Amino acid sequence: MHEIALSASGAVFAIAVAFAASQVAGLVPALRQTRVDPRDALSEDHRTGSAAREAQRLRGALLVCEVALACVLCFGTILLLRSSILLGARDQGFEARGALTFQLTLPDRAYQEKERVLALYDELLRRWREIPSVRAAGLATNVPWSGYDENTSFDIVGRQPRPGEALFRRDSNQPRPGSSRR
Repeated sequence: MHEIALSASGAVFAIAVAFAASQVAGLVPALRQTRVDPRDALSEDHRTGSAAREAQRLRGALLVCEVALACVLCFGTILLLRSSILLGARDQGFEARGALTFQLTLPDRAYQEKERVLALYDELLRRWREIPSVRAAGLATNVPWSGYDENTSFDIVGRQPRPGEALFRRDSNQPRPGSSRR
């Protein structure tokens, strides 16, 4: 959901398309009127002629197209909203109620060594866990639904994986990437 946003290029494109459509919508009737003699256009014989019927058919076809496009846009909007609601109501696999998250940025000058950063994090965790109302405390580089949770790998502190070893277990019924199931 965090990726759904209006970008500057999307807004410029939408404005350009709207401008072009308005120009075409106004230009076509104006050009059409330049071919008609004003005396003929004002006479009654011209209004009942085949040109008037042709114009009526064109207007009818444009009206049908306009209504069809409006219906497609409405249905698309309804489906997008429905999907958004279903995504928001889906069980995310964790209980966020009562959880506190925040972002911590350390100054580069003071925390250049990895050992100093790890010591600070260990001290912060120790202090947070000592607070009476805290049931659990942890650190993460990416919090779910924060916009930066697309990583597919992780490290277990204190454990180095062997070359080629995955840190998570794959379901034995699922084929491995690149293999075929028979």
